[in-house]
Amino acid sequence: MKALQSVVALLLLTFSSTATFAQQTTTLEPGKAIDKTIGADETHSYTLTLASGMYGLLRVDQKGTNLAVSVLSGEGQRLRHADLDGAGIPEQLSLVATDTTQYRIEVT
Repeated sequence: MKALQSVVALLLLTFSSTATFAQQTTTLEPGKAIDKTIGADETHSYTLTLASGMYGLLRVDQKGTNLAVSVLSGEGQRLRHADLDGAGIPEQLSLVATDTTQYRIEVT
């Protein structure tokens, strides 16, 4: 059995009542946390590339508000979604790539 390589992407997001509408896609790097502020009506987009057989764990720490996180395929199909009730409870999703794949991660 082929051993799975592991990759962890950690997003730390805080809530801000000041909305900024710059849409930008950030590339997630294994083991590197991102700490950003997200406005009430914003969606932040990220890309994550996993090689065949790699495992990815996404964790979004909610500081002060309830967030939702979705993982989409390169074609835009929603593969996973997490939206637990209440701030302070991390949203977590995991993936195992069967082929080398670039995923889009959306946090709202």
